[in-house]
Amino acid sequence: MASYEDGRKALEPGIERIAAFLGGRYTRLSPQASGRADYLMAFAVRFVRRMYSGNPSAAAPTVSSLTRGEQKACQIIFETLDARLGDEIELMTDHPRVAHEIYGLYKFRNVGDLAREVLDDTCQAKIDAGGFSQIENPLSCAVLIMKAFAETEAHATGAPSGPKNIETTDPKFIEWQSESPDPDLWHQMLPELNYDIPENVQLLYWIVRQPGCDRATAAGVFLMLYGQAIVGMLKDKSSAQFPGSLILDICERANSQGFARQELSLASIGYANDQRPLLNEMRRLFEERSIHSDENVPVPVGLFKDVLSGRTPQSRYTAHSEHIVSLDG
Repeated sequence: MASYEDGRKALEPGIERIAAFLGGRYTRLSPQASGRADYLMAFAVRFVRRMYSGNPSAAAPTVSSLTRGEQKACQIIFETLDARLGDEIELMTDHPRVAHEIYGLYKFRNVGDLAREVLDDTCQAKIDAGGFSQIENPLSCAVLIMKAFAETEAHATGAPSGPKNIETTDPKFIEWQSESPDPDLWHQMLPELNYDIPENVQLLYWIVRQPGCDRATAAGVFLMLYGQAIVGMLKDKSSAQFPGSLILDICERANSQGFARQELSLASIGYANDQRPLLNEMRRLFEERSIHSDENVPVPVGLFKDVLSGRTPQSRYTAHSEHIVSLDG
């Protein structure tokens, strides 16, 4: 317990030192909220370090020992606890990978504190039980935010360097992604880009034609464009323009060579992982609409026959602002 308490105190320097650690910008926290921030940050760091190292006596966190990802997660936790009404929306927009967790932490931030003296036991007990997986209290929200950035760091080790910021409308974006493919980024981008921008539409075509395009990414494009409304329509009419031509591409690939990469989840971009009820409905619609089946947009059986319950995307990059991709952190 002493080592945890030492680590907690190292992240409890009071409002002035926390503000300095985070760039001097945040000074609104009450003493109560400041106390909550210190132990939520310390607990989240300790929990994730234990989880990844498998060491139940992993060193207690200190400010000087924090990795770049841990610092970023601490900053988000602190900003969320410090947020005024409406600020949480801006935070969610700035950090879409952990938007749900930010909202959960904001919602739960006034829930009664867990007793500090039981936090260390709670940490190991939760690891033994499989860890936090749901947004259910301030601790779980803080841990899930920390895990997201720790996973990114773990998977980014040795990754090729890239730009700090680039527009998806820049021709160099596809050149860069052709040389250093990042299928996790492609997946994360889907709900963030503006498809009234022609270059972003062309990017969608490029993504679904890549060998490394994940099945969940192709499924996400299909659902985002309401592809089920196009299934069963005549190919020559639907393929004349976007989105019909892209939906046809997806359906035909799904039912031929398929999408070999199957690592990501649909839930990570806001859709249910199990789309089999929709698949059955599309089969019914196809039967109603089709006269000569080879002339109609096929049902993408290969896309939805199995549940898409993979992991969340773990790119070092994040898409935002409708057409910008930035190095996270």
